[in-house]
Formats: sequence, C-alpha cells, structure tokens
Amino acid sequence: MLFFWNVVMNIKGKVIWITGASSGMGEALALEANSLGAKVIISARNVKN
Repeated sequence: MLFFWNVVMNIKGKVIWITGASSGMGEALALEANSLGAKVIISARNVKN
C-alpha cells in the first residue's frame, strides 16, 4: 500500500495516457488523475455525448 500511495502523491504534472476512458474504471481513473494534477490523455472506442 505504501508504494501505491507514493505513486499517487507524485502524479502532479505527469502526463498519463488512459485507454478505455469512455466508461467504467478508465473513466474513473481519468477523472481522479486529473483531479490530482496530472495531464491526462484519454482514448476510447465510444464517444460520450
């Protein structure tokens, strides 16, 4: 758990590419990474309206 916490704490300013970001876990991860200050690139098969 400590390793995971250190990774999350160092995410600010990093560029993260998340696939499957139109729904589910990918969407949640994209939103969370953005809220932690990461620069988020998303890709998905489906387009949300």
